[in-house]
Amino acid sequence: MSTLLLVAHVVAAMFVIGPMAILPMMGLREVRAANAGRLDSISRATRLFSLLSLVVVVLGFGVLATARSKEQLTVLTPWVAASVIIYLVATSLSLFVTVPLLRNEADRLTSPQSTPHRSMRAYRAVAAASGATTLGLVAITVLMVWQP
Repeated sequence: MSTLLLVAHVVAAMFVIGPMAILPMMGLREVRAANAGRLDSISRATRLFSLLSLVVVVLGFGVLATARSKEQLTVLTPWVAASVIIYLVATSLSLFVTVPLLRNEADRLTSPQSTPHRSMRAYRAVAAASGATTLGLVAITVLMVWQP
């Protein structure tokens, strides 16, 4: 059962966490192109994948619960605790910073008073928040593989 959960955890991470990290970077291209329709779609997809990432966490806790007793892994194991904390920060950045920024930029571009030019402030903010999220997700991957 542990192997099945581990496989499900890794597959879910690839197909859920990957898009969660990459979609906002695609959004940067749409901010540059001032494409409100695609920005709106990307913000909704980023929100969906960020919420779906909870499945990866649940599967990870399942792997933890079924780990062999000789490994003595718990939520208090330093690399596991660090991974959980980094995940919470990364997902919060995605849901509460990146997604609203993308949605606000899409709304700004569709308003009648807007200019078709990109907002450099929105571009920089999305780049910073999505970059920090991606770095966090990479750090989690390193911790999961390395298990220091």
